[in-house]
Amino acid sequence: ATSPVTWSYPTCALSPERDCPRNDLREARFSGTDFGGSVLFFAALADRVDLSFANLNHADLRYASLQSAQLTQADLHNADFDGANLTNTALVDVDLTSASLFGTNLAYADLTGARLRHANLAGSNLSHADLTGADLEGANLSGIHWHQTTCPDGTISPNHQAPCGGRRVSTRTSS
Repeated sequence: ATSPVTWSYPTCALSPERDCPRNDLREARFSGTDFGGSVLFFAALADRVDLSFANLNHADLRYASLQSAQLTQADLHNADFDGANLTNTALVDVDLTSASLFGTNLAYADLTGARLRHANLAGSNLSHADLTGADLEGANLSGIHWHQTTCPDGTISPNHQAPCGGRRVSTRTSS
């Protein structure tokens, strides 16, 4: 069951006649909204935005700043987050299947239970991120910074050269 759609947009009004200046979406609430295939968030300043339960599959979020954002249970499969800043973002139980997160800053992000199958995480920063129960099957994990990362099995990776001690794939089954 999806959460009801709620809108709150404190920094500007989103309408066909008026675009948000410089994509400033800070603290907006778009819970449950369908943004599939959207480019609205390309290079957006969207810190503390609430996109819980939103549909952002195939969305272009390259270079966006989504620090401390709420994306819990969002559908982000095939989304493009290359170069984005997702520091301290809640990505609990999200679907990031086949998403591109190349060079993305995920420091302190909560990726508990995330589905990252076949995602491209190459060159990303996962320092202090929590991947407990995450599914990384087939994901590109080359060049990741792993410092103090909680691995899918709950162990801690001590430094950037210890990619979760080879414990890359969760035993969790996908639904």
